[in-house]
Formats: sequence, C-alpha cells, structure tokens
Amino acid sequence: MQSTEKKRKARTEAREAREAREYARLSAIRDNDRGRGYFWWLFIVIILVNMLDEVSSTTGGTVTTNIIEDFFVRRPFLGRTYTLEQGIALNASLGMITSAISFIAPLYKTWGDRVGRKPLFVISTLGMAVGMVIVYFSRNYIVYLIGNTVCHFFLGHDMQILYVLEESPRDKRTTYYSLAKAAGLYGTIFIPMLRQAMMGNDGAKWRNIFGIPGFFGLAMALLVILIARETRPFAEKRCEVLEARMRGEAGADAASEAAAAVPAEAAAGPAKEPRLSIIAAIKLIFTNRQLRALMIAQMVFCLCMTTMSSYYQPLMNDAGMDTEAITRALVMYPILYGTLTLCSGFLADKLGRKVTVMGGAAVALLCYAGFLISAYAGAKAL
Repeated sequence: MQSTEKKRKARTEAREAREAREYARLSAIRDNDRGRGYFWWLFIVIILVNMLDEVSSTTGGTVTTNIIEDFFVRRPFLGRTYTLEQGIALNASLGMITSAISFIAPLYKTWGDRVGRKPLFVISTLGMAVGMVIVYFSRNYIVYLIGNTVCHFFLGHDMQILYVLEESPRDKRTTYYSLAKAAGLYGTIFIPMLRQAMMGNDGAKWRNIFGIPGFFGLAMALLVILIARETRPFAEKRCEVLEARMRGEAGADAASEAAAAVPAEAAAGPAKEPRLSIIAAIKLIFTNRQLRALMIAQMVFCLCMTTMSSYYQPLMNDAGMDTEAITRALVMYPILYGTLTLCSGFLADKLGRKVTVMGGAAVALLCYAGFLISAYAGAKAL
C-alpha cells in the first residue's frame, strides 16, 4: 500500500515539475515582445512550406499516366501487366488505402492542442518531404504507394496556415492567408519547370520531379525548427489552463485560512484541461446548421477537386498531347488558381466572407462545367 502511494506521489511530483517547466517556457513566449521582424521571417518560412505543400499535392497528378505506365504497363504487377485504362482503375482502387489512412488525420491533428503548434508544424513539414523522397527512390509500386500515403497523410494538416491565422493581425488575417496560399500556388510553376528540365519528352524520368522538392522540404523542416516559435494564442490558452490547475492544487493542499483566498472552482480540485473529443466534434458538426452546411459544401468541392486532380493529366494524354505539350499547359494552372486565391483574400476582408464564398462557388461551378464538357466532347467544344 505504501509502495503504491509512493509511486502515485512520485508521478504527481513528476507531472507538477513537467508542467512547471512548460508554464515557464510558454509564459516567456506569451510575455516577450517578438518584434515586427519575427513575423516577416516567419511569414517567409510559411510561404516556403506552403509551396512545398502545394507542390506535394500537385506533382503526382501531373505524372499520373507516366506512373501507371511504369508500374502497371511496362512491368508486371501482381503477376501480370495491364493496359493504361486498367492501370488507372487499379491505381484508383489501391489509392483508397491512402484515403482510408487519411481518416485518422484528425486524431493526429488534435495533438496540436496538447503539445503545441510548432511540433506538428515541424512533423508535418518533415512528413511531406520524407514522403516525396520515398517516391523519388521507389522502384516498385508498393514503395511508391507508401511514399504517396506518407506524403498525403501530412498534406491535410496545413499547420503553416494555422500559424498565419494565429500570428497575423486580426483585421488582416484573410489577406495574409490569401498571400501565403497564393504564393504556394504560384510555387507550383516549378513543377512544369522541373518537368522540362528533368523529364524533357521522356515520361520514364517522372521520379526526378519528386527529388528536388523532397530534399527542399527537408531543409524547410530545419528552418521551421530554427525560426518558428510557438504561437502566442496557444501559449496564452495553455498558460491559463496550467495556472488554473496550479491554483486548484494549491487550494487543495492549503490550510483552511488560505482556502478562502482560492477561487471556488479552483478549490474544488485540480483544474482539468477542456477537451472536445472527436465524437463530440462530429456531433457538433451535424447538429450545428452552419457547420453542417459547410461540411456538405466542402465534401462536394473535394469530390470535384479529386476528380480533376486525378484525371486531368490522362485526359491531356488522351487528347494526343506529348510530355512537353502537357508541361507547357501546366504553367497556366498555378497562375490562374493563385491569382483567384490572392483576390479572394482581399475581397473577404473588404466585402465579407459570405459574399466571397458565394462568388468563388459560382466561378468553381462554371470551371468544373467547362472541365466536364471538354472531357466528354473535347477541348474544341468550348
């Protein structure tokens, strides 16, 4: 019994010491003036990481046909070879593994509320880079699938965007968000440049365009470690939790004359960190009218985007475009997408979020209709 009590006391003392160190670190972040220069250095790092994010999410779609031909058409997979159409279908089916693993991403992302934004910022940047490096060195489809899955698992977290929203001035958040997002999209112009420099008209060299972004991402992870600090909003909120917990523990141990000075909620016992479970969050989404509408709109948008990003390169190939012609066509994608994203941020701060979302939805519907018409009837139909 005494041994159990000693162990419990030792665990409590270790936790209190750990929380005291955490409080000292976070209170320094909360109270220190970072200076104006810090935000701009951080913003540059955020833009570079967002470029990596956009390149990681776009690169695979630009060489889909080349990947299929390499792993399914020119060499056997599971004991046989396939036609291009069969390979595309099989790749889509096996790609469901990546989608299934991505469903656990919200569980990983919740750690940002426990350990802080910076650790996940570093891990997400490193994860995207490592995934691309694995794809670069892949010599069979299984290794490629592992690299692609690792990369896409970390793509959806967008910790760099969370940094923008938490560190930028309150009245300019959407503007800074659109600047970071647009810069990342403009960065995908490097994909056709890499295709031209490292593939030329030889689709068998598709791996080369994953190598440079992957190794660039490893360097970006190091920059995040050196430059980025924990966000001030997280430090403030976490310090409030730790202060309440320490007040509660002090109230539980204090003498009766000191107990009167302790707040009632703290004197009741150690404060617990407020948490919203995944199940509770899902219930909130389905019961809240606005969140439910946003979820449905986002699902429709993601389904359309997945269709376009998965098949636009095979459609170009079916239209008779060679590798160099596809490379030239891909230059226009980031220019148009980046410009629209940049404009949306300024409009959202001037006209409001709803007006901007409705206008963007109208543009998206028109563009998707054009994509469907050109896919079924050919580009000349437009």
